Amino acid sequence: MTAEPVRRSRRWAANTATCTSLAALALLGTLTRPFDWEATALILAIATVALVQVLRRPSDSPAAPRLSATNPRLSATDSRPSASDPRPPATDSRPSASDPRPPATDSRPSTTDPRQPTTIPRLSPADSRRRLSALLWSALVLAALGWELFAWSRQSAWDVPDPSHPTLSTLLSPLIDHGPGCFVAWFVWLAAGWRLLR
Repeated sequence: MTAEPVRRSRRWAANTATCTSLAALALLGTLTRPFDWEATALILAIATVALVQVLRRPSDSPAAPRLSATNPRLSATDSRPSASDPRPPATDSRPSASDPRPPATDSRPSTTDPRQPTTIPRLSPADSRRRLSALLWSALVLAALGWELFAWSRQSAWDVPDPSHPTLSTLLSPLIDHGPGCFVAWFVWLAAGWRLLR
């Protein structure tokens, strides 16, 4: 019997508990009025819990990507083939003294020659996905900030929305101020925050 069904049931239970907690917080947020002290206290409590979670979590910074020198079996700090490489180690191809053939020239650069140019490290697929994700999120945040700043600078008064130059919050207010739209907005906001914490 494998441990996979047990892990799957634990994962399902953890996901169910997380969704239930997020739904309860979203319901509490729906019952508050925007920018009232209850909504502010709820957001501060959520932010405090999130901050404690982040500070308590051990640092799991990704390891430095392995450099691939001219020999892909070598790591950046070691000149020996890695233990996980199933290929046999390279054999010495130098001719013996009794071999009448001329020595073959190796066009590959030596890994121990300091005059050779250094190689650029290749990122692992996980590092590439992180970099792409960071670029996409940065572009999205910059686009939203640009929109908000442009719309806010075109308003006649900073605290009075202008329908000809609406901000994102002005556009979304009719949908998320009351009822199910408010619950969905709170839930999506909390789920996005939870996902960012993980």
